[in-house]
Amino acid sequence: MQKVIADKLVSQKSKMESLKREITQFDNDRQHLQAELADNSSKLAVANNKCANLQEQIKQNQEQALLVEKQLQSLAIKMHDLDAKKNNTQNEETLNQKIAMKKSSQEKLTADLTELNTQLGKIDAELNQLESRASRDYELRKNLADNHKKLSIDITKLSDSIRHKLDILSQDYDISYEAALDMVEGEHNLQKQQDLAKDVKLHKMSIAEIGPVNLNAIDEYQEVKTRYDFLSEQQNDLLSARKNIEVSMSKLDNEVKKRFEDTFLKIAQKFKTIFPIMFGGGHAQLMMVDPKNILETGIEIVAQPPGKKLQSLSLLSGGERALTAITLLFAMLEVSPVPFCILDEVEAALDEANVVRFADFLNKYELKTQFIVITHRRGTMKKVNNLYGVVMQESGVSQVLSVSLTDDQNR
Repeated sequence: MQKVIADKLVSQKSKMESLKREITQFDNDRQHLQAELADNSSKLAVANNKCANLQEQIKQNQEQALLVEKQLQSLAIKMHDLDAKKNNTQNEETLNQKIAMKKSSQEKLTADLTELNTQLGKIDAELNQLESRASRDYELRKNLADNHKKLSIDITKLSDSIRHKLDILSQDYDISYEAALDMVEGEHNLQKQQDLAKDVKLHKMSIAEIGPVNLNAIDEYQEVKTRYDFLSEQQNDLLSARKNIEVSMSKLDNEVKKRFEDTFLKIAQKFKTIFPIMFGGGHAQLMMVDPKNILETGIEIVAQPPGKKLQSLSLLSGGERALTAITLLFAMLEVSPVPFCILDEVEAALDEANVVRFADFLNKYELKTQFIVITHRRGTMKKVNNLYGVVMQESGVSQVLSVSLTDDQNR
């Protein structure tokens, strides 16, 4: 009977010692896991905050990309208008340099936009990685909580079992735990070692059930943070460069507006002066369709030939429209002379009196501009310095004739 009691005591003692060690080890593991859980929760909060910031930055960058594309389209339209208007401005070489600079700025802006889109793609990839890492941390935290709950239940059950068996030892056998332990102290060392090995194995299995812990989480977080700081710095550089480009574009637009407005006012004044000379009376003026938008405004001509009411160019006769256009040409030559000018039957619709006025104006500007005129009008031919003609005296054989009319006798 005592042998049975002794065996039970030894078994109970071994289980109690195993439970004590398991409880102690579990407390240590629980503290370690709680520390890791708190650290992972903090990292998860930081990662969520980074995700929100990255999403906001992506939204802002997308809006900026759309704005840049609109600016590029507007810039292309402005460049087209500048190419059409550059012949009417002073200092064409300087303006061409400005236009080249603006084209270069446009190319740089396009390159910056491409780089910005590339950076957006990289930020999207980083955001996806952060979201994946946050999901893994959430699963780890959930597994830790489940394992903690399970181990707590097991500990409670073991504690209740120990108390119940101690009560049986005391009530049924009338012997204390210490007395029974002394009786069999030296008889069960081997069994004790076996039980200890079994407890170690069970403890290892419990740890394995907790699942893997990412020990490199801190290093990975530092790596992501370094990458994020680098991307933020690059984005700031891009925004700064974009701002500088916008400032340069604004300055160039202001310069173009000023030059165009100054040149337009000069041409309009000359047009107003030359018109009554060409028509033998009347008056006309040049007007901007939209003075508030100089870079995109159209130009309207309003004329009143002698004996007629003031009306737009489209309501004039063919000869009046031709003479008005010739008047505008001479006004532009007054403001900005060119080395030579080619005119192809521009006076074909004019009557003889207006042809003579046209030819007189050609002679007036001959010291500043060399005119090459294609004409069939006798009045124009009489005023030129050199006359070239093409005749066909034989069938299929053309011949060029030239006559110098620089002296009054030849005229």
